[in-house]
Amino acid sequence: MNFEELFNKYEVKPIVNYDNLDLYLIMSKYMNGRIYLGLIEKNGELYADITVNIPSYFLDYGEIFLNGDLEDKLKNKLFNTPVFKKEGSKIKFNYGTYERACYNRKLLKDYMYTEYTIKYWKTEKDRDERNTNWVKKKFNSFEDALQRGRKLFNRNNWFSMEIGDQINNIYFYKENAFEEFYINDLSIVKENKDYLNKYVDDWINKKEMPPNEKLFYCEDGNKYIAVDNTTNNCSIEEFTNEKDVLKCLSCVYEKGKIGGYVIDYQNEYEEDSAVNDESSYTN
Repeated sequence: MNFEELFNKYEVKPIVNYDNLDLYLIMSKYMNGRIYLGLIEKNGELYADITVNIPSYFLDYGEIFLNGDLEDKLKNKLFNTPVFKKEGSKIKFNYGTYERACYNRKLLKDYMYTEYTIKYWKTEKDRDERNTNWVKKKFNSFEDALQRGRKLFNRNNWFSMEIGDQINNIYFYKENAFEEFYINDLSIVKENKDYLNKYVDDWINKKEMPPNEKLFYCEDGNKYIAVDNTTNNCSIEEFTNEKDVLKCLSCVYEKGKIGGYVIDYQNEYEEDSAVNDESSYTN
């Protein structure tokens, strides 16, 4: 699948139109962990680097140094989007002058194609010692990564796994039967039916309960039960599929999206052979 097909399939919007070209954001990280941002054309060809990496100068969270070769008209186009805004200060480094700018990390995903990755730990000792394994395949959607990760987790009896993106945002964590989603700054936990029943009984009987900062749900046969007690009203609702549970609990879902990409839990992902699926490293 080429870039144009990916942008159309996952509804990625161009960040600007410049020189009669639709330009799209790409994002990765420099070796020192700072964010790299660039602009590509619809065919995937790099148009311009937005950022430059200057490790010797401090940046606050959400700040970048703009590439000194970026044309002023293009910079102003970027500043007219909801993603970027001027910070106001400049630095001199070597023979160049570089402008600081701010970016909205939450809004980036509306204009960006994201690749999802699965990393896992075979044992608790591996996780504690940070002996991390990676599934080699990268995924174009969270849905594909989730379906594949769950299958490989059960098949290979992993201890724990995470699903994230190319800049280490984490969207899902699984350890044994415990599962947790991280969506739009919310945490949604998949619990077992016994936990849910006890939690609701304790609430009905007005037993002393710790503050519940997490939304959660359980699977019960062919239905899913969601609980939201963030306002101490203990709202409960049943659903026929997991997609609708997450859509309800996250409240700000749009068309059942995580990270800006459509999720469809009803479609099964075609598995390759698992033989070449993993790589490992120690971080």
